[in-house]
Amino acid sequence: MAKATHFAPAAKSLKLRLLAIAAAVAAIVVVLKLTGALDYLSFAELARNRDWLVGRVEELGLAAPIVFILVYALCTALSLPTGLLLSTLSGFLFGTWLGGLVNVVGATLGATLIFLAARTALGDLLRARAGPFLRKLEAGFREDELSYMLVL
Repeated sequence: MAKATHFAPAAKSLKLRLLAIAAAVAAIVVVLKLTGALDYLSFAELARNRDWLVGRVEELGLAAPIVFILVYALCTALSLPTGLLLSTLSGFLFGTWLGGLVNVVGATLGATLIFLAARTALGDLLRARAGPFLRKLEAGFREDELSYMLVL
């Protein structure tokens, strides 16, 4: 019984955070819809404006792939589910070879950042906040590494 009481504030805090995230996403979608920006965030609209977008990439020169790499790395480090969109967009904007290179560099940089964060004092802080959930996950990894790897 004491355990359930101990985790109740954490569960409430998690629910509040998830609710805040859902509210923020809903607010962003509403703002994009009201401003009409959501109409421009489709593959059809990207295809329609391809020449203009490629022109902007050419104007930016070397800064364009560097900025794209940084955005990709940030999204990867924050574990945002944007890989498919960004990978497609980089091929669309930079072509197959440069787009592929930009993807690999951005994803590798983002993964390296999250690895370094996990291996430093920030990792200890996050591990302490994750509490029993992370210990259970680590125990599962030690028990059956192959199954966990396949799931991930």
